[in-house]
Amino acid sequence: MQFEIVSGAQVENAVGSNRV
Repeated sequence: MQFEIVSGAQVENAVGSNRV
């Protein structure tokens, strides 16, 4: 469960950085 949350947060961070 924690791993999934961490993965999702990392993906969102990467997507946001890529978008900007």
